[in-house]
Amino acid sequence: LLGFKEDNEVVKSVFVNDQEVWVLSSNKQIETYNWLTKKKIDKKFVNTTAFWTDNKWNDLAIDANKNIWLVGCLKDLVFVGTMLYKTSL
Repeated sequence: LLGFKEDNEVVKSVFVNDQEVWVLSSNKQIETYNWLTKKKIDKKFVNTTAFWTDNKWNDLAIDANKNIWLVGCLKDLVFVGTMLYKTSL
């Protein structure tokens, strides 16, 4: 992947469709890439920088409806699962 730096613990990579791969790190915003060109996609998430860096992220999952779920431990909570991205894959 062009420009990818493993500067944080990579937890998981998932293909969200035929062309897009998401890389989840433990304390960093998800990075998205076009799998065919290997170029980074500038995907905008509404979460603050602190949301990504202050919490520990453990997993990404795609459900039967193609919604993408983020699972992790928030600073004051033990466990949380939240829908991160609703897509029409």
